Amino acid sequence: MANDAVAQPDSAKLSMEMCIPRVGVRQYFEGEHLWAARLAAHLCRQRENDLFSSGFRGVDYQVRSFAVMAIQEAVAFMEARVNTVWEDAADRRDGAEGGNPRLDGLTDETIALLRELWRYDAVQRSLSLLEKFDAVLRTARKPQIDKSRKPFQDVEPLIRLRNALVHFKPETQWSDEVHDLHARLRYRVPDNPLLTDTQPWFPHQPLCAGVAEWAWRSSVEFVQEWEA
Repeated sequence: MANDAVAQPDSAKLSMEMCIPRVGVRQYFEGEHLWAARLAAHLCRQRENDLFSSGFRGVDYQVRSFAVMAIQEAVAFMEARVNTVWEDAADRRDGAEGGNPRLDGLTDETIALLRELWRYDAVQRSLSLLEKFDAVLRTARKPQIDKSRKPFQDVEPLIRLRNALVHFKPETQWSDEVHDLHARLRYRVPDNPLLTDTQPWFPHQPLCAGVAEWAWRSSVEFVQEWEA
């Protein structure tokens, strides 16, 4: 699989406290989330292709389950990645020796500002996922995320789709009304080949291999552009 460089080894620290050596290991998890999203999309594609080739049309719970996993893990990758920057900045000591590749491109001043902001619980609680990304750019005095084009226009509805699945609430969908997610995603994701013209659109239509692949690729594209 591509983008293997996203997963990096954990860092270890050696310190002395009361003359007793201590070893601390810092865990990172964005790589696992991305691999999980890609694996789920891969399995979803295999299952969907096999069913389509056999002439099956309808709801398949394996396809749906793999799609749900890919969508959720793609967003989890994004959140773990941006949280890594905030937490590493918050825990970095001024004048600390050795670089942190996860903070590459950020000046000491930017890191210090992020650390101060992250100390306030209200800041952590109030920022949405995309606002966390934007706040890092603002603090670093870099151009803001362009909301008028991809990849933002893909990941914003992706996050909405993920939230709708995670916090699912039954709702009555009328035949003469377009679901909000359908309106946001209809020109961004492929049709579900196993459920042609099936209604209601949500949650049936987006739970397919094409959307699963779109989810992880959109999240990677967004993170890579943010880091550039």
